[in-house]
Amino acid sequence: MKSASRDLIPSIPALALPALIATADERAQRRFLEFFAVTIRNPNTRRAYARGIGEFLTWCEGHGVPSIAAVQPLHVAGYIEELAGARSAPTAKLRLAAIRHLFDWLVMGQVVPVNPAASVRGPAHSVRRGKTPDRVPYGLSDMASVATYASKTAAVDVKVFGRASGSIHYVRAGARTEKTYTNFSDDGRETYDGQEMMLADPRGRSTYTADVRLTGPKPGVMAMQITSGPLGGPRPAAIIFAPDEPGKPATRGYVQFAGQRLAASALLP
Repeated sequence: MKSASRDLIPSIPALALPALIATADERAQRRFLEFFAVTIRNPNTRRAYARGIGEFLTWCEGHGVPSIAAVQPLHVAGYIEELAGARSAPTAKLRLAAIRHLFDWLVMGQVVPVNPAASVRGPAHSVRRGKTPDRVPYGLSDMASVATYASKTAAVDVKVFGRASGSIHYVRAGARTEKTYTNFSDDGRETYDGQEMMLADPRGRSTYTADVRLTGPKPGVMAMQITSGPLGGPRPAAIIFAPDEPGKPATRGYVQFAGQRLAASALLP
């Protein structure tokens, strides 16, 4: 790929492609460069991600990984463990966020089939809360302490503990946001377990998935996937129901709370 294309990326003049990308096909190279140009607006974050991803891919090459598609969870976990021992935990956490975000982008562009960093966990920061946030029926609003922290950094990896039991593990890495509920309860009567995930693509499809169970006096279930068109346009993003690759509707599932059930198909225009 012509170096002029690399020069178009703000804050990273004449970006040098790591060997695992330089030896890939043109579509993979372009998708790699678009990751920095399209998904990252903050120039400091862009430079940090470029440095971290470059070091990781160089590490992979030195450990015998032949191609970008051959990167496995063991490689990511090994690199993060080695980095955490040599550097600080926040540095390892930021590098893991950058790697996870990159591979999310490559998966959406069909450059690699799966994200090898998706299941790898790095060191987490724990935050104890004082006040309980406002709540809506079946679903917590973003925690105030996490919202404050998230406004100051692109990569977020924190655990918020319930006043009665359990925790919510909140992870944001670029376009990917995850909330994992583990026996979470503030009042000791209602308990949440499960996970929510949002994968946002400003130029293509965005997907929200949820598999969460609420136990207590008014039990609930949220088991659904919602797929939409590009975000951030002049109109609300359109919900997509056409079949996805496995042949299932791209938007499917249901929400149930206090005996009432709403199917995703009810959102059809």
